[in-house]
Order: sequence, then C-alpha cells, then structure tokens
Amino acid sequence: MVCRWVVFSLLTGSLLLASSQLSHAEKRAFVVGVNSYAALPVLKTAVNDATAIANALTSLNFVVTTVRDPSQAEFEENWRDFLNSLKVGDAVVFYFAGHGIQIDGANYLLLKDNPGAKGGEQAVLDAAADFHELMQRLELRGLAASLYILDACRNNPISANRVKADRGQARGLARIESVYGAFVMYSAGSDEEAIDYLRDERKETNSIYVRRLLPLLSTPQLSLVDIAKRVQLQVEEDAQSISRIQRPAYFDGIIGHFYLDDFERGGKPLEATERIVADNVIRLAAFATWDSKCQSRPPPRLSVAAPPRYGRIVTRSETVTVDGVHFGNACDKSTQRAVGLYYVIDDANKNGMAAESVKVAVKHWSINPPTTVDETFEVDLATKFSKRTTRRQ
Repeated sequence: MVCRWVVFSLLTGSLLLASSQLSHAEKRAFVVGVNSYAALPVLKTAVNDATAIANALTSLNFVVTTVRDPSQAEFEENWRDFLNSLKVGDAVVFYFAGHGIQIDGANYLLLKDNPGAKGGEQAVLDAAADFHELMQRLELRGLAASLYILDACRNNPISANRVKADRGQARGLARIESVYGAFVMYSAGSDEEAIDYLRDERKETNSIYVRRLLPLLSTPQLSLVDIAKRVQLQVEEDAQSISRIQRPAYFDGIIGHFYLDDFERGGKPLEATERIVADNVIRLAAFATWDSKCQSRPPPRLSVAAPPRYGRIVTRSETVTVDGVHFGNACDKSTQRAVGLYYVIDDANKNGMAAESVKVAVKHWSINPPTTVDETFEVDLATKFSKRTTRRQ
C-alpha cells in the first residue's frame, strides 16, 4: 500500500483566544498503580502512590477511577469505559505509577502481565500501553485541559535493553513534545531514573516524588506550572541529600494557567477543524499521512531537535483539507487527520524582536518502512510570522 505525507504551511498572525465556559463539564481522573508484576521486578510503593493520588483528587472534586495491579485486558477494559464516560469540555487527570520504558524515543507503560525480556522486545511492546496513543485517544475527546502524571521513570526492567541504558539512551522516559491543552509531569527528568525511597525502604510507603507532590496538589493558589516547578526543586533537593540526581520534568501545552481546584479557569476546547489562536501563538504547519486511496493513516510523530530559545513547541490533533498536489498525490480536496505544529512565545518574550530557526523531525511511523522528514522553520517574534525553509529534492 502506497502512502503519502504532506506538510501544510501557514504564515499567520494571531488573534486573542476567546474563553468559553461549559456548564456541563466535569473533572475526572484515571489513576493506575502496578506493584505485582509477573515477570518484572516487583515494586513496593506504586499502589500506595496511586491510592494517595486518587484520594487527593477526590478531595478536589474529581470523579476518580482507580485501577490497581491491572493486566493488559483489565487496563484496556477500564480505560475504554473511562473514555466513553467523558464529555466535551471535561478536565481530566491521568496518573500512572509502575514500570515504564522508552524504546526508540517512544514511551510505554508496563502492566502486570507484561512478559518482560524473556518474550523479546516485540512481546514487551504488544503487552504495554503506548503513552502516545493513550494521549491521542484522550485528546480527541475535546477536553478543556488534561494533566498526565507519570511516576514511571524507574530503572529499565527489560534486561535486553540494558546495553542501551548503559549508553544513556533508554533510562527512564523519553522527552515528548507538548500537546495543546495537556500538561505532562514526569517524576524524573527525561532519560533519568526516579528514586523510590531516600533512606528506609521499609518505612517509606510512597515514592519521594509523590510525597512532595501531594501537599502541592491540595494548595489551591498553585497553577499546574507552580506545582511542577516546586515539586521539581523539592525532589531535586531530596535526591541531592543522598548524592543522587532526580529533577522531575514537565511539558506544558496549556496556553495560560490551569488550577485543579478551579475548573472554570480552563481554556476553550477546540474542534478538530479549529486552530489555536492567541497573541503569543504562531502556527508553523500541519502534517498528515495517508494511503494510495486517500484514507488517513495515523498522523506522524514530531520531535524538535532543540528547545526554542524564546518559547515552546505545542502540537494538537487537527483535521485538514488537502488543497493541491503534494508529493505527487492525487487526493486534492480530501480531508485528512493531521498533527498541527505551533510555536508558543514565552510571556517574557511576547514583545520581543528576535528571530530563530526551529528544526523538527517528522516521523511517518505508520507506513512501511517508517520515514522521517526533517523540516526547518524561521520564526519572527516581532511579526508573529513563520516560514518553512526546507528545500525539497
């Protein structure tokens, strides 16, 4: 099956983002903890951590689904029911405590019945939850905001990958690009392992990350950014006290601020055909992949070569209409699922006059063989303008 791919570039200014409140919206959470692995090292605090997080979110008026030690089938059943319960405009928290690994830059959450290294790499992936796909399925629900907390940055439990880990390529979880409306928190930095306890494994019933996170979640005046920065500093100090390194990472795709206890501060959910518009947002492009019959394939995965100096990159799921011939395809005027790419200027640089180059790797992973296209954009902060400068052969 022949597949095509395309980039839709848009040179655009920005408008103010209108805020809309949805009276029927709710706050919901899906919380998972896995201790009792069948073929992987058993964990001691994951279920306790999940229970503590579930209690904290309940006190913030979230409707919480808690799943303890699930097999892959049990996880999928509960996850499917949770997705079906959501409404457009809801705010959602997804929390996972357990083993997590990265393979080729993609993150996977491991469930109780994962076969481990004895089954081979493909068997490990087949029995794991693909974090990218989890996010994509959730974001398609038209949420006002979503928070993902992954306390899964532990040591890589798949011995077959230890060679990669020793080269610094597979420790903890991989860095991701921010998704519009989503805030992602890791218990450690990307490519970094989290510490389960400081000094007394028998008495410390929660990970050091969760112990620091819990009081911050229940502090009403803190936004998600405030929480992420404070837990980052506190956990880093804890790790340094035992001569270790752990600096929790976060990836901010929310335009403005979001407060867990005050849902009405959330942003307006966008339809798939709408674009992000705000006075600090520059649209760069949209990317799509389809087959020879003009049917949409899963959109490509994007990775930025280096973080922008004056802002951050945000993506979102979108629907685009092909308007012309691209790469020789004949699917003009067809509708395709795409991933939109945006440059969000930091508040401190909103009135800046600088310009910079942004380099993005676009991996069309759903075709065989997977194909990566490198794209370059020149961004001008003064005019809120961008230009794709990649030269086609």
